[in-house]
Amino acid sequence: MDNTRRTLLGLFALPLLVGSNTHAQSEIEKSDIAGNVPKGFKHFFEREDSLNVFYFFDFSCPVSAAYHIPMLTWAKTAPKPIKTKFIPIVNPYDGQDKMVRSAKAAIFYYSGILSAKSPDQIEAFVTEIYTQRQDRGVSLDSRSLWRDAIKKASFDPAEFTENLAKIEEKDVQYAIDKFLAYQVTESPTATVAGQYSFTPANTNGDPEMFFNILNGLSTQLILS
Repeated sequence: MDNTRRTLLGLFALPLLVGSNTHAQSEIEKSDIAGNVPKGFKHFFEREDSLNVFYFFDFSCPVSAAYHIPMLTWAKTAPKPIKTKFIPIVNPYDGQDKMVRSAKAAIFYYSGILSAKSPDQIEAFVTEIYTQRQDRGVSLDSRSLWRDAIKKASFDPAEFTENLAKIEEKDVQYAIDKFLAYQVTESPTATVAGQYSFTPANTNGDPEMFFNILNGLSTQLILS
């Protein structure tokens, strides 16, 4: 067992991470938001997220990779008060090894976000992670993956290491809590205003439709 994994296992009490979080959710059979919500969208009532758009992603998922950079572009142009948050998927129901691997990847990702001085650095960072993981088959456990991503993003390695120490249990717990709250079953998943979640599958894999709906829901639920 390597030191990082031992540290994570000590840091996160796995049975406690699952919790007893239950949330009301129903399938939308008919559009009731500007006639623009397809059937099959999930409906929630998370009032604390009324200004948030979440993007749940998995670095091992090719669909997450295809939508991540467009989502970053969307986030840069989204008007206030919309807050876009990118949440790495940490599934507490996965086996222990996979759970720890996902938690570790989330910690390294959050350190990268803290280290970034510009949106371009974030884009370079996540693009390299996807490239290493998917095109080259490098494990998220590999130091070389993160070293190359840090280099590609032009992060200061010393600062990145310092930022690792700033990531707390609550940061990963937040990702798990939101995963549970929105009953995420696919990556990527987008949620809007704590009320709707949807995936590329809901738009038949059509990115233009996906972002049109994201724009429509954000305007109707957050900006109106």
